[in-house]
Amino acid sequence: MSLLPDPILTGLQAIPFLASLAVLHFVLFKPMLAYLQGRDQVTVGANEEASRLEQEADARLEEYETRLAQAKAEMQAYAAEQRHAAAKEREAAIAAARAETEAVKAEAIASLQAEVELASRELDSLGRALGEDITQSVLGPQPQA
Repeated sequence: MSLLPDPILTGLQAIPFLASLAVLHFVLFKPMLAYLQGRDQVTVGANEEASRLEQEADARLEEYETRLAQAKAEMQAYAAEQRHAAAKEREAAIAAARAETEAVKAEAIASLQAEVELASRELDSLGRALGEDITQSVLGPQPQA
């Protein structure tokens, strides 16, 4: 018995091993590697597509936020303009009401002054008549000259 293997026997045993490796390479390993590479490319492609979609979504979100901020600013400007217009209308209405009130007040004062003067004249004539009556009752009737 020798420690070195027989080269012919080793060669004969290597032939089926190498043939099965060649068959496995074409039947199993090559299709499996192609499948794994394809799956890897799909995964990488999906990741790239997801990144692209995420960037697109971020850009749209930024655009929407910009448009929203612009719309809010326009709305605030419009509201301020409407408040200013309403304040002007209110001031005009107040001024008109004050003018009308002043006119009514002036008319009432004039009417009261006329009534006071009329009452004053009536009181004056009544006072004179009463004075003459009192004088006649105290002094008696006076001859007329």
